[in-house]
Amino acid sequence: MLFNARTLGKCLKLSNSLHAAVQASFPSHARTKNNCLWSLLRPRYCVLHIPVAGEHSGLSSDKDSRSHIYLQGRDDISVSDSIRSQEAALPTKHWRIRQKEFNRKIPVGESILQELESVFGMTRHEAVTTVQSPKFFLVADAVISSTLHSLKDFDITSKQLQRMPWILLQTPGEVASKISKLSEPYLFQNYFEGLGFCYFPLHKIRQYQRQFESEWEEIPHHNNRIYYIADQLMVPVDLLTEKIVKVHRLLSIDLHRIEVYIALLNKYNVQREDILNDLWIFFNNMDIAEKRLQAIIRAGCKRPKLWMCRCTEEVFERTLNRYQSQKDVLGECRSLEEYLIMRLGCSLDDLRDQGEFDHTLRRMNVPKLKKMIDMLLQEGFSTKQILHSLRLLKYSEHRTRTRIQRLKDLGVTKIIPSTLYKSPRSFESYCSSLQEKEK
Repeated sequence: MLFNARTLGKCLKLSNSLHAAVQASFPSHARTKNNCLWSLLRPRYCVLHIPVAGEHSGLSSDKDSRSHIYLQGRDDISVSDSIRSQEAALPTKHWRIRQKEFNRKIPVGESILQELESVFGMTRHEAVTTVQSPKFFLVADAVISSTLHSLKDFDITSKQLQRMPWILLQTPGEVASKISKLSEPYLFQNYFEGLGFCYFPLHKIRQYQRQFESEWEEIPHHNNRIYYIADQLMVPVDLLTEKIVKVHRLLSIDLHRIEVYIALLNKYNVQREDILNDLWIFFNNMDIAEKRLQAIIRAGCKRPKLWMCRCTEEVFERTLNRYQSQKDVLGECRSLEEYLIMRLGCSLDDLRDQGEFDHTLRRMNVPKLKKMIDMLLQEGFSTKQILHSLRLLKYSEHRTRTRIQRLKDLGVTKIIPSTLYKSPRSFESYCSSLQEKEK
């Protein structure tokens, strides 16, 4: 909430009344730090407007004159107390205000961020990103802190925690009981590979254990179907476990269908990383997926993406036409590099010496690139000039042609390519200086 000088008093009264009412409705034994509902109802943070030095106490319509302060409440201090204690817009020992975090709602206290930095060695940005989910509002900081240290005792790494921040929302007891369960028969060889299964409640893990036991005869050389799928996809078991819990229906789908689908995707050179990040593909119609993969491969796409298998017909046709036109332009050239070498009459080393090639042109629409080269050659630019100004090819044909015409109207006969990709302000200044010279 944003408080200004006119409404601050009313908000303080409302905060005190609400806090008192909630406190009265909870028995004393329920008002503990570990009680999730009490933690939710108890205020934890606010964004406060405090006038800066020299600003009048009335309302101001100038947004630049305001100073917004992000206050993170501790477990033992209420919001109303924290507001009264702030007599100036300066950080105290209980709050550390950082410039990049003004007005940013972080659902945990500063102590949790500090522990993530010190215990797991995260950067400030990584720590803030890990706890940005609104679900962290539902759990007290004391519980999160205990779970955090418990995970460190199990040697959970920083990277795992960043991939699975939801594990911090569980109590240390829940985490410990689940981790001890993961190494039992028909589950995982060690708890590191099965850590993603902590996403499920304990009774669900037992249910999957019974299922894995019943289907073990189908895949006797693997602990369970997760190891079997990981072997088929050639990906680490721990990464697959972390992904598959969000697509849990894959844990009960027919194994033969999974095997056939993986063979289909491998046949058309779909990358295993793409499959791992999009496990929902196994629920799509296999015939439609195969027809689309065939079409996109014939059109010249070397690394088809899975979204092409399930997008609308309109989007797929537009994508197909783009790849087909690109294939038509390239002709006998097998890559964009070969095409540019042919058009610009240069060597591969000359092309790669241009640092802009990798960042600007690799994903560029080839027909558009062809039009730009044709237009620049028609305007009198040499292939050497184009080679040393590859950045120019990423702009629209209309923009470049308009600038060339304007420079010609101002009497410029020999246009330097670098003037065509100046910023709008710089280009206007350059044109103004030419007009002044004419006068």
